[in-house]
Amino acid sequence: MSVLTSGAATTDYDIFSMDAILHAHERDAAIREQAPVVYLEKYDFYVTGRHDLSQQVLQNWETFSSASRPFHDPNSVRPEILLVDDPPRHTQVKNVILRALSPAAMKTMKDTFQQQADRLIGEIMSGGTVELEAREDLVGRYILKVFPDMLGMPAEGRENLLSYGGIVFNTLGPENELFHRTLEENGHVLDWVGRQCKREALDPNGIAAQMYVAADNGEITEEEAELLVLVLLSAGSDSTIVGITGALRGMAEFPGEWEKLRADPSKARLVLEEAIRWQSITRMLGRVATKDVELGGTLIPRGSKMGTMMVAANRDHRRWDRPADYQLDRKIAGHMGFGAGIHSCVGQAVARLESECFFNALSRRVKRIEITGQPEPVINNIMHGTVRMSLKLHAA
Repeated sequence: MSVLTSGAATTDYDIFSMDAILHAHERDAAIREQAPVVYLEKYDFYVTGRHDLSQQVLQNWETFSSASRPFHDPNSVRPEILLVDDPPRHTQVKNVILRALSPAAMKTMKDTFQQQADRLIGEIMSGGTVELEAREDLVGRYILKVFPDMLGMPAEGRENLLSYGGIVFNTLGPENELFHRTLEENGHVLDWVGRQCKREALDPNGIAAQMYVAADNGEITEEEAELLVLVLLSAGSDSTIVGITGALRGMAEFPGEWEKLRADPSKARLVLEEAIRWQSITRMLGRVATKDVELGGTLIPRGSKMGTMMVAANRDHRRWDRPADYQLDRKIAGHMGFGAGIHSCVGQAVARLESECFFNALSRRVKRIEITGQPEPVINNIMHGTVRMSLKLHAA
């Protein structure tokens, strides 16, 4: 380990190698423990895996801007709006989405989500104990029904959403072999998504159509309205599926937590919160320093790129007691599973609601969750979690 004049520890380890992706908890934690701030020689930017420093970075948009993050490409297929904008434009545009997700709209969503969750779980468990694949047979069936319905999307082709969010997450990392392979293999998904975001493809009564209403009112442009629909799609489809699948894994590996939920279904609202701390859907969030700034005893020069390693920060033993344990009653205030600061996930309220209704229904029909095979990790530069997992749901 050498030291730069800025005071940063350094490493030549590639955090986006397949080894790092497959062993993210161990590899990212090693960098977290190496030093408060570490300089990545391969990519020429700094990272921190410490919880307190990650919060400092993400909550201070004036010093650590999102405008020119590591690997930023303005011509990327990902929707850049909200992701790179800072206030005041960020606030103006984000308010369009938040207005569409008003308390009245959320109340209607909750009633609908609960009805759909009850119907699906009732159907799946109608014959008693069942074996299934978590993503495709359970979580995906639920999310691909309630989420696109909420947006007002056509029914045909919704399975493409299982891949779309992963494509967007992948492009937030380096242009490595995984990056290029993902784009090459999923061109049809990008074409389909592009068509669904057009005004004419959307139900005028859905949430997505309200983006175009804002354009008609002059708050945003027509192009920005289309980009906001893309933001909603990338924020609320397979990333939510990965999050809920991770919660199922947590409940299976720590069965006492499932018993707590069954004894008190009101805890359903806590299930996803702990899951995205325990698993962390996002491995890294990127920023750029707008001025010389000291972070964790290291000088970050103006213009330097910065990354917060979320998998490591959300399991930082300095912040959490027994961080590798899934604990439903944990005081989780301060977790960064949805990010932090003004650029935190715009769809987090919907994801929380989807999860709460799902686990409320599941806890009433399932006595025990058992993993019956080896869970498969997400293979992605930035998205993290479990993509496939065989389960046995024991009927209550």
